[in-house]
Amino acid sequence: MAATPPEGQEFWLDFIECYRSFLSLWKIKSEDYKNRNLKGNCYKQLVEMLKEHIPTATKDLVCKKINAFRTSYRRELKMVIKSEKSGAGSDDIYKPSLWYYDALGFLRDQETQEEGLCTMELDEGVKCLPAPVKTDSPCLRHTTRHDAYSTSGDIHKPSYQLRVTTSHAGSQDTRS
Repeated sequence: MAATPPEGQEFWLDFIECYRSFLSLWKIKSEDYKNRNLKGNCYKQLVEMLKEHIPTATKDLVCKKINAFRTSYRRELKMVIKSEKSGAGSDDIYKPSLWYYDALGFLRDQETQEEGLCTMELDEGVKCLPAPVKTDSPCLRHTTRHDAYSTSGDIHKPSYQLRVTTSHAGSQDTRS
């Protein structure tokens, strides 16, 4: 996203704060996140707010702006996390360059990938992989013509993958 002039920064920070107040739009574990009517009303309020600066604003534009903010935030967050994990000293930890990075800090737990869980005993033959990050918001995924064939628009993937290897007297049976 291009640099925003200082007078625009105040508006966008207010916009982000308004977005933050609508838990139904970003907090996946909120009961309101599943409430389409509530989400629609929240988007309407964000559209009205954006119309103050862009008279032709639509829900689509609001979603694109939110997606652009979140994408840039996620990119910066990954660099911060990577530098924290590298064992760098506090002076060497990556400092985000986005002027709105701190304003989107409330998204950190929504953007970080959780480790996958496996209830099986782990041994040399079983490996659990991390669960994929789920982004259900209609703003956060691109709709394709293939989405029309799905009732929910989601692609269901297993939360982990198992690779079981057993050996029997020189032969190897590998199952995925």
